Amino acid sequence: MNDEANNEEVNEEAPAQEAEASVGIKETQEALKGAGALLVFILSRLKDGAGIDDAMAIFAKFQTDEEFKKVLADAYEGADKIKGEVKDIDLMEGLALGKDVIDLVPQILEALKK
Repeated sequence: MNDEANNEEVNEEAPAQEAEASVGIKETQEALKGAGALLVFILSRLKDGAGIDDAMAIFAKFQTDEEFKKVLADAYEGADKIKGEVKDIDLMEGLALGKDVIDLVPQILEALKK
Protein backbone atom coordinates (compact mmCIF):
# COMPACT_ATOMS: atom_id res chain seq x y z
CA MET A 1 0.00 0.00 0.00
CA ASN A 2 2.87 2.38 0.67
CA ASP A 3 4.19 1.72 -2.83
CA GLU A 4 0.85 2.77 -4.32
CA ALA A 5 0.82 5.97 -2.26
CA ASN A 6 4.39 6.77 -3.30
CA ASN A 7 3.57 6.16 -6.99
CA GLU A 8 0.56 8.49 -6.75
CA GLU A 9 2.74 11.21 -5.22
CA VAL A 10 5.33 10.83 -7.99
CA ASN A 11 2.62 10.94 -10.67
CA GLU A 12 1.06 14.06 -9.17
CA GLU A 13 4.43 15.84 -9.03
CA ALA A 14 5.44 14.99 -12.60
CA PRO A 15 3.08 17.46 -14.38
CA ALA A 16 4.18 20.25 -12.04
CA GLN A 17 7.84 19.50 -12.75
CA GLU A 18 7.17 19.42 -16.51
CA ALA A 19 5.40 22.78 -16.33
CA GLU A 20 8.36 24.27 -14.45
CA ALA A 21 10.85 22.80 -16.92
CA SER A 22 9.34 24.66 -19.87
CA VAL A 23 9.22 28.27 -18.73
CA GLY A 24 10.11 29.58 -22.20
CA ILE A 25 11.48 32.96 -23.28
CA LYS A 26 8.39 34.79 -24.57
CA GLU A 27 8.62 37.72 -22.15
CA THR A 28 12.39 38.01 -22.62
CA GLN A 29 11.94 38.15 -26.39
CA GLU A 30 9.23 40.80 -26.07
CA ALA A 31 11.46 42.87 -23.77
CA LEU A 32 14.34 42.54 -26.22
CA LYS A 33 12.09 43.59 -29.10
CA GLY A 34 10.83 46.61 -27.12
CA ALA A 35 14.33 47.64 -26.07
CA GLY A 36 15.51 47.25 -29.66
CA ALA A 37 12.68 49.41 -31.03
CA LEU A 38 13.39 52.10 -28.45
CA LEU A 39 17.16 51.91 -29.07
CA VAL A 40 16.75 52.25 -32.84
CA PHE A 41 14.47 55.26 -32.44
CA ILE A 42 16.74 56.95 -29.89
CA LEU A 43 19.84 56.36 -32.00
CA SER A 44 18.16 57.90 -35.02
CA ARG A 45 17.32 60.99 -32.94
CA LEU A 46 20.58 61.44 -31.02
CA LYS A 47 23.05 61.54 -33.90
CA ASP A 48 23.14 65.33 -33.71
CA GLY A 49 23.28 65.38 -29.90
CA ALA A 50 20.65 65.19 -27.21
CA GLY A 51 18.07 67.88 -26.78
CA ILE A 52 14.60 68.52 -25.44
CA ASP A 53 13.27 67.94 -28.95
CA ASP A 54 14.46 64.33 -28.73
CA ALA A 55 12.48 63.73 -25.55
CA MET A 56 9.44 65.33 -27.16
CA ALA A 57 9.91 63.15 -30.26
CA ILE A 58 9.95 59.97 -28.15
CA PHE A 59 6.79 61.09 -26.37
CA ALA A 60 5.12 61.99 -29.68
CA LYS A 61 6.09 58.65 -31.24
CA PHE A 62 4.64 56.82 -28.27
CA GLN A 63 1.42 58.81 -28.56
CA THR A 64 0.96 58.48 -32.34
CA ASP A 65 2.62 55.21 -33.41
CA GLU A 66 0.33 52.36 -32.33
CA GLU A 67 2.78 49.62 -33.32
CA PHE A 68 5.61 51.26 -31.33
CA LYS A 69 3.27 51.68 -28.36
CA LYS A 70 2.21 48.02 -28.52
CA VAL A 71 5.81 46.76 -28.73
CA LEU A 72 6.79 48.82 -25.67
CA ALA A 73 3.66 47.82 -23.76
CA ASP A 74 4.29 44.13 -24.51
CA ALA A 75 7.89 44.54 -23.36
CA TYR A 76 6.83 46.11 -20.07
CA GLU A 77 3.84 43.86 -19.39
CA GLY A 78 5.70 40.64 -18.64
CA ALA A 79 8.94 42.14 -17.34
CA ASP A 80 8.45 40.52 -13.94
CA LYS A 81 8.68 37.05 -15.55
CA ILE A 82 12.02 37.64 -17.27
CA LYS A 83 14.13 36.68 -14.25
CA GLY A 84 12.51 33.25 -14.10
CA GLU A 85 12.86 32.77 -17.86
CA VAL A 86 16.55 33.65 -17.83
CA LYS A 87 17.22 31.36 -14.85
CA ASP A 88 15.67 28.49 -16.81
CA ILE A 89 17.21 29.22 -20.23
CA ASP A 90 18.49 26.30 -22.29
CA LEU A 91 20.79 26.18 -25.32
CA MET A 92 18.05 26.50 -27.95
CA GLU A 93 16.43 29.42 -26.14
CA GLY A 94 19.83 31.09 -25.81
CA LEU A 95 20.43 30.67 -29.53
CA ALA A 96 16.98 32.11 -30.29
CA LEU A 97 17.74 35.17 -28.15
CA GLY A 98 21.14 35.52 -29.80
CA LYS A 99 19.47 35.46 -33.21
CA ASP A 100 17.00 38.13 -32.05
CA VAL A 101 19.93 40.37 -31.04
CA ILE A 102 21.74 39.76 -34.32
CA ASP A 103 18.55 40.63 -36.21
CA LEU A 104 18.64 44.06 -34.53
CA VAL A 105 22.10 44.92 -35.88
CA PRO A 106 20.97 45.99 -39.39
CA GLN A 107 18.24 48.18 -37.88
CA ILE A 108 20.76 49.80 -35.52
CA LEU A 109 23.22 50.41 -38.35
CA GLU A 110 20.47 51.93 -40.50
CA ALA A 111 19.42 54.22 -37.65
CA LEU A 112 23.00 55.43 -37.32
CA LYS A 113 23.21 56.19 -41.06
CA LYS A 114 20.15 58.43 -41.16
